[in-house]
Amino acid sequence: MKSSFHICIVCCAVLFSAISTTQSASADLLLDLRAISVSGTDVSLVNSKSVNVTNSSGGGMIDFELYAVVNGTDGSALNEGFQTYTARLVSRNTTGGAVLGDLLNSDSTGGALPRGLLSPFNSAGSAAGALQDLDADTDLDLGSLNDGSFSSWIGGRAASMQPYSGGGSSAEFLLYRFSMNLADIQAPAIGATTDVVVEGRDIATAFLWQEDGGASIQAGASDSRVSFSPAVVITNVSPIPEPSSVALALVGSAMLGIAIRRRNRLAQG
Repeated sequence: MKSSFHICIVCCAVLFSAISTTQSASADLLLDLRAISVSGTDVSLVNSKSVNVTNSSGGGMIDFELYAVVNGTDGSALNEGFQTYTARLVSRNTTGGAVLGDLLNSDSTGGALPRGLLSPFNSAGSAAGALQDLDADTDLDLGSLNDGSFSSWIGGRAASMQPYSGGGSSAEFLLYRFSMNLADIQAPAIGATTDVVVEGRDIATAFLWQEDGGASIQAGASDSRVSFSPAVVITNVSPIPEPSSVALALVGSAMLGIAIRRRNRLAQG
């Protein structure tokens, strides 16, 4: 009987260990890119992952924010922390491409909110990222493709690990803000899209964070504990006619009908 009891205790301990290991493996860091606002008559914000554009005349602006979201396993976001990241931001044309536009990380072009590195993740050694075309589509992206060098990457760091002080079950840290200047809203087939994505530098020291009040964690972009949010998708949609245009079209159709009926009566007479 005692032996069976001991076996039961051992089995429970093994099961608890397995559950704990599984929970630890599920804890992670997410780099989350969100569209927050738009300007221009031909641009509309659907939600944080979707923007629509409606004509080919160009113009308009889309504003984005980049967050680090830390998810621990103890159910308390107040035990999470974040300190360092290295990333790039790229707009990629897919299914024909909806827009071309340079990414902006400075306030020189105006805007309601400051752009670039945001406090406290702008301490000494941080870099706002170089403007360059990373995907050969003629518009400017932010960051680098070279994992072997920090040069040109967006690299933000705080002077020390920043504890989370907000609410909710996940700890969200606002890192960076930028805009996309829509110099050219293209006119391919309806439904053509452009994706704006965040990607990370694949080096072991690229990201530094803390979970459950434990030791600091360092990892690169390919580490299973690091993930990146889906793209913000910009879609070319069919423009909605102005009410005045619809009214004009109806009047034109009515007049055409009257003219056809009059011609038929004359032909019959």
